[in-house]
Amino acid sequence: MEWDHFRQHRAFLFHFTRTENLPFLRAHRAMHSVAHLVGLATEFENGQVENPFEFLHQPRQFEMPLRLGPGDHNKVTVNDQKPICDGQIGDRFEPGWNRSRYTALLNQYVFFYAGRDQVPGGRAAGSFVRKYHAFARLRIPVDSVEVANPAINWLLSRFNTGGGQARGKVLRGPSLFIPFAQFPDHVQQIAEVVFGESVALPDDTEVRMPGAGNWEIL
Repeated sequence: MEWDHFRQHRAFLFHFTRTENLPFLRAHRAMHSVAHLVGLATEFENGQVENPFEFLHQPRQFEMPLRLGPGDHNKVTVNDQKPICDGQIGDRFEPGWNRSRYTALLNQYVFFYAGRDQVPGGRAAGSFVRKYHAFARLRIPVDSVEVANPAINWLLSRFNTGGGQARGKVLRGPSLFIPFAQFPDHVQQIAEVVFGESVALPDDTEVRMPGAGNWEIL
């Protein structure tokens, strides 16, 4: 994948988040993987997550609130992983991998969807918008993400790696996450843009609240 081609057709990254997470994002200007959030929560108040290793290896049936420090701006809620719990991702895994190990892998990443203006584009974009209609929507220029995170590794996936698309047809495992320069397909085949652990949010990150028509600076 060539960067100029990507930015021409997918000028923005989008992320759907619960509105209660916005104070944290505004205060810290960063998004973190679930694994990183669990580490921060455990450091602040040991015992919030009874068994962090087990928590990260078992798909979440329900959302989980975490306290990362004092004050409302240090509270976050991580989403459930019901598609994995319900078996919607199928039961085909790469050699040496299983549902538990794959769940832990997903929890190490931060996920975005790429698009041109108002909504994500590419595969299954419409289903994301419908599923997250009650969530706030973040929009970030891809150029700004690159500037704010100069050393970050961009990974691309053809599939919704935590969802049920193409159930039974996809071998789940690390090969689903392809380094940007090695992605062989057109941008329309990109379902997810993925980063490891943490992503700094640039100053021109925008947010659109549920039901609102306008974008505002986060």
